Amino acid sequence: MGKVSCALRAFKSAQEYYNKALNTILKLPDNSLTAEIYYLLGLCHKEQNRYPEALQFFLKANEIFMKLGNLLYLDKIEEQISSVDISK
Repeated sequence: MGKVSCALRAFKSAQEYYNKALNTILKLPDNSLTAEIYYLLGLCHKEQNRYPEALQFFLKANEIFMKLGNLLYLDKIEEQISSVDISK
């Protein structure tokens, strides 16, 4: 639902879905799901031009994916980080 809400530009709703998912996932041992939610929250904030917040979520996701060795997401995150204009 978070992805759909974000695609519909219903960012507040998307963030609520992502935060609910994050609260549930944090109780589980699978860190890849946590990192994916951080990545999606970063995308949601980026779409709202909330670059400092987006960068924080991308960096959290990046840290977890680096530990897991998930190269696919590392490439995606690095691409997003490089496109974030933190001067705004």
